[in-house]
Amino acid sequence: MSNHITSDRFAIVPEALIADMAAGKLSGNSVALYSAVRCLWGGLRQVFPKQQTIAEKTGLSVATVKRCLKELNDTGWILSERQKRIHGNNEYFICSAPFVKPAQVDAGDSNE
Repeated sequence: MSNHITSDRFAIVPEALIADMAAGKLSGNSVALYSAVRCLWGGLRQVFPKQQTIAEKTGLSVATVKRCLKELNDTGWILSERQKRIHGNNEYFICSAPFVKPAQVDAGDSNE
């Protein structure tokens, strides 16, 4: 029996995500991975799967999963954080619109 997605579940993909793919900001694999993560974990905004589990469920290699998660993190669609207390898995926050990361303030740029 295959570990790939076989259910009738589906995920809604934001139009802006497709626009980011069309603009070359995201690969097709990244859009597929975003959709699979939303679908597989019931649309939960916060999930804790291992990258190996994501790879097994999507049919992508672990290396491709890592690249896609980095791409999605860099563009603000999925935010991830390493959590040692949760079996060492990453904690993923799935965004329905790109999260805009605040710019880092340079300490030398004060107006004083």
